[in-house]
Amino acid sequence: MKQIIQVNTSEPGLSIIPDYPIGNVILFEESLPLCCRYIQICRGLTSRPIYVITQSVNPRLIYKGLGADYVIYSKKGDAKFLLPSFKNS
Repeated sequence: MKQIIQVNTSEPGLSIIPDYPIGNVILFEESLPLCCRYIQICRGLTSRPIYVITQSVNPRLIYKGLGADYVIYSKKGDAKFLLPSFKNS
């Protein structure tokens, strides 16, 4: 991780668009509505893959419909297996 971007989830249009490219995005779901907002915001910032790590199998189609490329079910939220795919991004 090289940069951290702070986004306003209550008014997504007010978030600052960075002047550098955004790479892959990993979102760890804790709340369905909040994760949906993050996907919408991030999709507007990058064309790179968006990964959602969730402990629930139910929202898979919702997240995909909003623009997540990968929705990964993990009981413990473990996503270490994704690290090799981020080496070149």
